[in-house]
Amino acid sequence: MYRQWFIILAFLAAVATARGELPEGATVLDQDIVWDIGDPDCATISPDGKLVAYISKGGVWICSVVAGPPARLADVPDTPTALMAMPQYREARTNFKRLRAILGNVVYNESIQPNLVAVFGLQWTRSQDGVIYGLSKRSPKDRRSTIHTLMHVSLKGVVTTLATIKKDVYGSPQSLIGFHVAQDREHAVVWHHTPLIWDLVKNRPRATCFDYLLPSSTSDRFLGIEIDTRQLVVTDEKLQISKRFDVTFDLGRGCDLFWSPDERYVIGRSYGHAEFPKSAWTGFRLDLETGNKRLMTGEFVTDRFVFTGLAGEVVRSGIIGREVDYLNALRGAYLTIVPDGDGPARALARFRVVPQPALLAELRERPPYPRVLHNPDFTLFAMALPHSSGKHSGYDYHLLHRDGRQWKFPIGTDPPYIAPYHLVAFADDGRTLVARNDSQLFSIPVEVIQANKETSDE
Repeated sequence: MYRQWFIILAFLAAVATARGELPEGATVLDQDIVWDIGDPDCATISPDGKLVAYISKGGVWICSVVAGPPARLADVPDTPTALMAMPQYREARTNFKRLRAILGNVVYNESIQPNLVAVFGLQWTRSQDGVIYGLSKRSPKDRRSTIHTLMHVSLKGVVTTLATIKKDVYGSPQSLIGFHVAQDREHAVVWHHTPLIWDLVKNRPRATCFDYLLPSSTSDRFLGIEIDTRQLVVTDEKLQISKRFDVTFDLGRGCDLFWSPDERYVIGRSYGHAEFPKSAWTGFRLDLETGNKRLMTGEFVTDRFVFTGLAGEVVRSGIIGREVDYLNALRGAYLTIVPDGDGPARALARFRVVPQPALLAELRERPPYPRVLHNPDFTLFAMALPHSSGKHSGYDYHLLHRDGRQWKFPIGTDPPYIAPYHLVAFADDGRTLVARNDSQLFSIPVEVIQANKETSDE
């Protein structure tokens, strides 16, 4: 009993400390969140940039990006944040991985894992009438099977099941990481490494001729790779091939695609499965209208690409080294702008670090290195760079302008591993940054960060 009270008091003290460290100019959106630092994709900004949807305390919530309070739209019970919010599991409040250490492997595997529900693919609909998310859990009747459900919740809290997909241990894909629901709600494409087309009206799979499908961010069309020919194709809204391109991908190698919002430019690359995630890759940027191609290469398939809207210009970011649950060998990261045409790429930031030895338990406690964020017109980027003092392992956020200017986020004397807090996204036409600490969700005007003294590239 005394131990439980001690845990509760310690938690309340931690919350009070965290709330006292809010930056100047911040507006609290949610004063009590439970958010797993190991899940960076549990929040999403609405298409108009005015609302944030997120998973917390076993629920789906939405809130204005400039003012609270939040509204709970739907319950997602038996999920990690639902468990983390329970009083007996408060020690794992910010990191679900701690729960296994608290309970022990036997209790965790017998009592928690069989009933655990995973949330994936949280996203707004393009019409902004609500959010869609996926839930995965083991089948209660057959533990060798997994049940995936796609859900829609309206802004008024009306929850609708869009699809129920059951996969046995030999099925493919067994686990899902993403999906795209057609605007007319007639079909969805779900995927892990291979796509599955699901008829939402009949709630059953459809035959597919695609080895890879990538949805457009602005329509229901897809960029795909055909199974038999390995040819690059574009489909219409009904998933019928509407155009083929004189590009093929090697049989037996992994591949992926990045597509510009205007659907004109694509980056395609191939890599070897055996070395994943370290695999070196070869690829290209292709103008789908003119056929102009720029060859590209990279060391790690964790590289990410985002088209800026300035013709074929693309922002390239990634990490150097490996960062997985059991091994933190992150050796650096970079942010580069690749111009349209064949001109040289321009590095906005690049760093290398020597991994510091640490206990395995500490490595598992650390959050993953955060993705680089950008504002809508790609003039500003938020990137985590190594602590400048050199006395602590970890990273400080910096605001980078594409012209080379930098502003360092104010941090304390004993900064956490990711300092000063975790950024979620730019919002409100780039005027606002949504962020969180261990207990609160809040927003900060970008101009507050830019009011700090400019720094050089350290």
